[in-house]
This record gives sequence, structure tokens and C-alpha cells, in this order.
Amino acid sequence: MIKTRQVDYQDLDKIAFHYKNVFGREITIDQYIKTFLDEQRFHSQIALNESMDIIGHIGISPHPIKGLKEKKVGFRFSTFIDNKYRGKGVYQTLMNSTLDYLKASNISVLYAWPNKINLVSCLKDNKFNPLFPQTTFEYLININSNKNIVNPDQYNINILNNSNLQTNELIDLSLLYSNLYESIVDYDAIALQKRLTRNNKVTYCIIKKHSKIIAFLGLQEDKDDNIYCAIHLNLIDFFQLKEILIDIVNSRWINKKQIKCQMWLSKNNREGIRNAIKSGMIENGPIFYRGFYVTNKFNKLDFPEEFISKTSMLNHDAF
Repeated sequence: MIKTRQVDYQDLDKIAFHYKNVFGREITIDQYIKTFLDEQRFHSQIALNESMDIIGHIGISPHPIKGLKEKKVGFRFSTFIDNKYRGKGVYQTLMNSTLDYLKASNISVLYAWPNKINLVSCLKDNKFNPLFPQTTFEYLININSNKNIVNPDQYNINILNNSNLQTNELIDLSLLYSNLYESIVDYDAIALQKRLTRNNKVTYCIIKKHSKIIAFLGLQEDKDDNIYCAIHLNLIDFFQLKEILIDIVNSRWINKKQIKCQMWLSKNNREGIRNAIKSGMIENGPIFYRGFYVTNKFNKLDFPEEFISKTSMLNHDAF
């Protein structure tokens, strides 16, 4: 008989082991804690077989919903079912118990990012509420390794890591980011610090001008000598940002050929879309499917859907 329960600290080593087997990449204990720990407890759920071995997992990363006092959204990450138990109802059992658990918590919505295959299963479930797919605006920059920015002293570039995160800077960044049109989360300095230090594949970068933050980026390599740049925040002319980006990439990496700038914009963000199109960005990047589950006993939102219909790149674990 399959049993389900809340994750505890004693489960983390086993979860990390199964995570690597399923996804082919590691998750450290530190990453897991930073992603899923909420006020000294985990809301994530696991499924166990008769031998009490972990055969399934649903990770829940909670955050306050912007504009809604005391309500939280739980982002569903790192969902897996052991290969031997797929197609046997384990996922649905685990999902149902997860929603039952969340009904007794202060997490109002479970927000999911299913891939195309999982989306087919999600749409069979009447509890799943699909949202308009998130499209990606993209711009490709060819790198000239010999080119430097015209006025490098005008900007201060800060590559973030565990050793140089400053509280005042995190406070400023969390306020700026939380006020973005796309953001559905109210970040504070502590939550943002955990978010920016849990993904070791991404290099986060703040650009300042006269001590004020004007851009916030996430950079990561791909296997084809390219750099992906998630534009989380940009308050300057895009063509100037391009020049700064080339300089950053040339200073940190060798022989990179191209920068793939990516940005998420809500379909209702007219000004943002207008500026993106003017900058030459094209809406032809990856599509991310998304939707949500309501966790109250009525299975109905008790607030307008517009509070969660937008999304920003920091809401997704890949960026």
C-alpha cells in the first residue's frame, strides 16, 4: 500500500539520490533547503512503498503573493515518480494528498510548470486550472571578443555570490523586482538571497549606475559555446545593455560565440511588449506551460485570478 507524508530532514539524502537518478543532475542538501524550507518546515510531500522507500516526490516552494496579505503561492518543483511505479496511480495519489495537506496550510495556490507530456495528464484533472502559456521574447547577440564597452567607468557590475551578497543591496533589489509588472511574488531580502544562491548553474549579475540598480541578469552556459541571459530587470536602453553584456561575457568566459537574451512579458504588459519589439526582440523563444490548483475546500479562488495570471523568470527554477 502506498503511503504519503510531509518531507522531513531525515529524507533529504534519499530525495537527492532519487532526484539524480530521475533527472540526471544533482541537487545538494543546501539547494533543497534553500528551495523548499519554509519557517523551519517542509511542505513538500513524498510517496513511500511497503518497504518505506521513497518512490515519489512533489516539492513545494512557498512565497507571499504580491498584493494579497497573508496569502501564499506554492511553486511545484522537482516532481518525480520512480520509473517502476509510473502508470500505477502513484502520482495522482501523491497529488491528491498534497492538495489535502495544503488545504490545512496558508498556501492558497499550488502553481505548476508541466512539460508538454505532463500537461496532457494535468488537463485530465478538473482541479488543474490552465493559464495562458508563457512565451519568451528573445534576442541573439553575436560576440566580438575584441570589443569593449565605450564607457566602462559609467557602470558598476557586481557578480553575485555567497560571499558578496549585501543586505542593503538585496533589499533594494527585492523592492525593485517585487514591483515589476510580471512579478506575482513579494520578495524580501532573505527570500531573495535564498533564491539567488540555490542554483549554482546561474551567474547572477547586478548592473548599477550612480549607485542605483539599473539591470539584473541571470547568465548560464549552454553546450554550444553560447550564453543564455535571462533579463530579470532592465531600466536602460537595450542597445546599451547589449554592449555591457558583451563585456561581461568576454571578461568571464573564453571563446563564446553568442548571447541569447531572454525575457518574459505578460500579454497585458503593453509597454513592456512595445519596448521589447522596438529593441528587436522576437517572441520566438521557448514556451512554458503553466497552471494552478486551488487548495481551499471549495476548489475556487477567493481572490481575482489576475494576481497569479502573470509570472516572472525568478518564479521558475530554471532561471
